[in-house]
Amino acid sequence: MHRPTFFRNWNSSNKYPCHWKGVTCHPDHTVRTLDLSHFQVSGTVSSAISGLHNLEQLYLSDNSLSGTIPPELGNCTELESLDLSDNNFHGQIPEQLGSLKKLSSLWLYNNSLNGSIPHSIFELPLLEAIYLSTNSLTGEIPSNVGNLTQLSILWLGENSLVGEIPSSIANCGHLSELHLNDNQLVGELPESLGRLSKLATLYVTSNKLEGHIPKSLGNCTKLINLELSANYFSGAIPWELGNCSSLAMLSATTKSAHREHTVFPWITATPLRTLFESKSLVRAYTCTTWKLQPFGGVEGPIPPQLFEAKWLQKLSLFNNSLTGSISPEVCNLRHLQELGLADNELSGAIPGRLGAKSNLTGLDLTGKPPERYNTSGTLLFRAIGASSNGRQSVGREHSSRYW
Repeated sequence: MHRPTFFRNWNSSNKYPCHWKGVTCHPDHTVRTLDLSHFQVSGTVSSAISGLHNLEQLYLSDNSLSGTIPPELGNCTELESLDLSDNNFHGQIPEQLGSLKKLSSLWLYNNSLNGSIPHSIFELPLLEAIYLSTNSLTGEIPSNVGNLTQLSILWLGENSLVGEIPSSIANCGHLSELHLNDNQLVGELPESLGRLSKLATLYVTSNKLEGHIPKSLGNCTKLINLELSANYFSGAIPWELGNCSSLAMLSATTKSAHREHTVFPWITATPLRTLFESKSLVRAYTCTTWKLQPFGGVEGPIPPQLFEAKWLQKLSLFNNSLTGSISPEVCNLRHLQELGLADNELSGAIPGRLGAKSNLTGLDLTGKPPERYNTSGTLLFRAIGASSNGRQSVGREHSSRYW
């Protein structure tokens, strides 16, 4: 390892290293913790580290370390926390890490690790957190993941993992965060995920998943973030998700290029902070940067149940085939900030009270770029008139200081 200047007190003539920067010791003067995180250390990790037989915590994150992870780390059998994240390690994750029976936390994210995930890691009985995201890992998620009954956090996103999501993952009863996004996973979301009663975050965006979104997810009543976008899901969002009363973000666009006609799905009486509808499923604004072109998958009137989502802040229903008028009930959404209804077949008048009792700052009723204003009112932009496809959008009921 390269030794920056602040290692000046690392003196090999000292009988014990207990006063060295980044080192703490047991009462018998053997090393308990080695914490060199954020120290701008470069070079490789020597296999001699296996001589620290009583080492319990090893923190080397956010440095410029390179080379491979030494298999000899498996000899540090007292290790409870291992953090090698945010470095330049390459090669495979050593199978020998499966010998660390006391390990509770493993941070290896944001490196250049490749190869498959060792099955031996999922045999460690005390593991509570695994962070392997943002590497180049391949192969399938080990089927023995369900052995980790104490696991609360599993980050496997931004790799090149393939195969199906193991149904045994539902045996991880303490799981609260599951990140599987940006891989090449296939198949359906397992119904068994509904058994994860403590699940708060589920990210499976940007995979090749298909089929229906399982109704059993409605049993995950502690869900806060549910991101399903950029997959090949079909059908409607299950009404059972309305049981997730803490849900703050739901993103569920589809990759399909085919027009779909499904029942207009809505989550009601739920404090969704952001709710967007297009392509038969809920979409987020960021999808435009992903170049996911909307194709009018939703038709019919805007359902009145939508206006029960009292916490709604952003609503975009653009590029669909919605008909009918805008209900005056939209004025009851006092937290609404942005409303986009462009490129539909709506008719009638804009409710005159719209914006009067809300935080509305943006209104788009056409397919044209919104006009921007600097006014004393709350409305920062509007776009009202003929849409880009030639349809006539709704007209204004009467003038107000917001427009």
